[in-house]
Amino acid sequence: MRIAPALLLTALGGILADAVTLDVPGIDLNALGAVLFFVGLLWLAVEVFVALAPARRRRAPRPAPPPARREPTRAYDPVMRPRPSRPPVDPDAPTDRL
Repeated sequence: MRIAPALLLTALGGILADAVTLDVPGIDLNALGAVLFFVGLLWLAVEVFVALAPARRRRAPRPAPPPARREPTRAYDPVMRPRPSRPPVDPDAPTDRL
């Protein structure tokens, strides 16, 4: 678990804030202990929040697209070219419409 360092820091800060009576010139051990204690509590709260937060849901995979429909291929004949389905349109040809 990742909460052990947070608990250790909180305990160390509490001991420095309340139980230590040593005087070090230039360092206030009681204030340092209080800061370490609250940083440890904050760290512990973040770790518990991360541990209890619901896991992110994964999206269901998208279904595969349907296969593309292909027109049946005609056998290639090198001698005879394939005939077009309609005759070519001649723009100068007379029409039956009047």
